[in-house]
Amino acid sequence: MNNQNSILLIDSTFEQSHSVNCSLLIKVGFDSLSYAIINKDTQKVAAVFDEQECEDGLKKLSERLKNDPYLAFAYRDIKISILTENNILVPNELYGNGNQATYASFFTPHQPANVYTALHPDFGFTSVFTVSELTDSLLNEHLVNCKKYEPGTSLLKLAADKAGTSLLLDFTAGTVTIVYIKEDRVIFRQCYEIANEEELNYYLLLIINQLNIATNSTSVYLSGIIDEASAKYQVLRQSFNAIDFLSIANTELNQEAVDDLPAHYYATLFALDQCV
Repeated sequence: MNNQNSILLIDSTFEQSHSVNCSLLIKVGFDSLSYAIINKDTQKVAAVFDEQECEDGLKKLSERLKNDPYLAFAYRDIKISILTENNILVPNELYGNGNQATYASFFTPHQPANVYTALHPDFGFTSVFTVSELTDSLLNEHLVNCKKYEPGTSLLKLAADKAGTSLLLDFTAGTVTIVYIKEDRVIFRQCYEIANEEELNYYLLLIINQLNIATNSTSVYLSGIIDEASAKYQVLRQSFNAIDFLSIANTELNQEAVDDLPAHYYATLFALDQCV
């Protein structure tokens, strides 16, 4: 434990020489930063870092890139879910030849020059997005050739095997990302900053009413920083009966390094490994 808000767990057998056989997964939120190292040869979680209630998740990443030796190793591949300035979802049948620049006109003026994409083959659309110039510069300097994803990508990956109608919520200490699936289609996706359970209740009731969600027939799946004893969980229990916790589909992944923590805490972080 590094301080009251951060934790670093390392598999005792992990060495720097192993990193070339590993994937580095990074998730940057408004108020959080987490990363995982997964050995692709042994399918074992080698390390997990997590810090909640950061003043700024991107600033914290910048600090860790300069001071954290584990982020300086050479990796087989690097995947990062990071805050986006502009993001549109394009149905694959309209995506055309995949020329990202075509969609730049939909973004706000003075957008960064680089446009990125993330595929969602399970739901038939592609995310087209940009990140800030500061973010691009930071990643190009320290994480060369990393694959960038917009927030919510890994939650959508976890949603792929939830047939029918479902509501998925991924929590950090101060945010919640919500995805609503109806008849196997993504109907709604949004991230909210929430200071307490009252604010969660407000947004929850808002989307229930606006989307006409049938609470008695909708399955709810949770990941991130939430448990059954929390006030936020009790808010969900007021509206829904069928609530479960998410886990990654890859049952072969050895998560011994985080066995002391609930499996759903890092489900979306580990799910980045399965994103294309």
